[in-house]
Amino acid sequence: MLRKILGFVAAFVVVNVVVIVGFLGGAIVLGSERVLEPGGYDASLLWLFVSSLIGLVGASCGGVACQAISRDRRVAGVLAAVMFLFGAAAFFAGAGAPEPPPRPEGETGFAAIKAAAEHGREPLSTRVLNPLLAVAGVLAGASIVARQQGARRD
Repeated sequence: MLRKILGFVAAFVVVNVVVIVGFLGGAIVLGSERVLEPGGYDASLLWLFVSSLIGLVGASCGGVACQAISRDRRVAGVLAAVMFLFGAAAFFAGAGAPEPPPRPEGETGFAAIKAAAEHGREPLSTRVLNPLLAVAGVLAGASIVARQQGARRD
């Protein structure tokens, strides 16, 4: 039982670390000019793609960690369900977000990204896609490890 709890907690930490580091790295590499639409706080299409990919990679890493530690696919299923519930909560939390104000002229870099975190809003497509990508990533990552674990037992 302890192995299952540890697998879940470790996987949750892995997902969050990978996503946070990925977002920070992506924002640094792309810069505010490519992360945000010009003159506003809406995310660019490039950033929506990159951030979805980062989320999928983070969820997959979490699935790998969960299965490797817990050795039980049901734990990965619980992790996937929890990730979906968090995504659903974010979906509803972002539903009533007001229209962001225009971005001040000359605001770039981390000041613009920090302001985007405060004023920006996630598009509906992203709010729908993120929980689904989280579930798919966790289950795919866990499945890869589970197949290898099964092959070792044979």
